[in-house]
Amino acid sequence: MGSATGTPPTPSRFSACRSAPPRGWLRYTTADHWHHLAITYGNQAAASNEGLWQSAGIDKGPAPVWARLAEDFDAVHVSLARLMSGLYVPVSSTGVRTTTSWAWYFEGTWWMRSAFTAVQDLPPLLGPPEDERL
Repeated sequence: MGSATGTPPTPSRFSACRSAPPRGWLRYTTADHWHHLAITYGNQAAASNEGLWQSAGIDKGPAPVWARLAEDFDAVHVSLARLMSGLYVPVSSTGVRTTTSWAWYFEGTWWMRSAFTAVQDLPPLLGPPEDERL
């Protein structure tokens, strides 16, 4: 920690970071959104969750394969509305398994990949900058 005058501690280490162009993010607000994610990016051969089936009669169906989703998007945001209306709600469509969102319990944004594509360490700052204006 620096002194009360705002002088940073030395030596200080910094890095220069480069970022990839953004790919966008998905806002997941309904059980239908989950169904679309699971069908578009999921593994259709995924096994059922026996505990969920035995306790509630719900087949969770496929879930997104996050590595596949990361090829197209930076992040997924799960909204409070989804938590209130879409948890444990089975959704079906013609010719596809039923999907059920069942394992997300709080609102948040999950990042699928690092924002930085390159990190380069800079020389350490050994003291405060020398500037006669200070």
